[in-house]
Amino acid sequence: MLTISDYEKCKRAFDDYVDKFDVEDDMIKRKKEHSYKVADLMEELSFKLSLLEEEVILARIIGLLHDIGRFEQIKRYHSFSDKNVDHADEGCKYLFKEGHIRDFLDEKAYDKLIEHAIKYHNKLEIQSDDNVSNLLFAKMIRDMDKVDIFLQCIKTYDYRFGYDEISPKVLESFITNKSISSKEVKTKSDSVLLVFAFLFDFNFKESLQMLKESGNFNVFVDSINIEENARDDFEKLKNICLDCMERKVGE
Repeated sequence: MLTISDYEKCKRAFDDYVDKFDVEDDMIKRKKEHSYKVADLMEELSFKLSLLEEEVILARIIGLLHDIGRFEQIKRYHSFSDKNVDHADEGCKYLFKEGHIRDFLDEKAYDKLIEHAIKYHNKLEIQSDDNVSNLLFAKMIRDMDKVDIFLQCIKTYDYRFGYDEISPKVLESFITNKSISSKEVKTKSDSVLLVFAFLFDFNFKESLQMLKESGNFNVFVDSINIEENARDDFEKLKNICLDCMERKVGE
């Protein structure tokens, strides 16, 4: 059974792991900050979903480790683009194929669950899994990652929107409330809609409520440089997001 001491060990090991990289690098700093924030968000969502104490600890551990593959990615490519390397797969390779999960956690019973959650936290869809617990935690980490990503995005990229630059496939996915594949993103305007479309992939109304209360979506919107002749179109697309959020929170 997991206890708070298991999380404390995981946290110490995580700090030791990050210290192997250039801790003065802003990208490393932001990713460490994001990891701790998502761990806290996972705990908060666990309480809202009335999970057991052991499950709350497990959720925090998943939150802390979900982006561990990012650090090696930053070292190699100085990029957050998964076009270079899939950071979730990189994390699973380090933790499970190479066996480093034991550096962070002694208990072996949750290895498959943790691996599944990390592997699918960044994919367009979660692969079907008959294990209810595996699916629950995979959905949770996808949601909590996104809550903070709206804020983290503006620390990494400059977003610009011009309606005439939206690729047809990206617009079609957005209008039909579907997630957008990064492979379809061709322009900066596409990048805006890709982030907007994160809203369509939230699994719990409690998660969307947390996003709403955080104000992160509004901060992201306010950071976008909108071309003057595209403001009306931008407002229409933004309102699709806001309507989606309000509808799902109210369900």
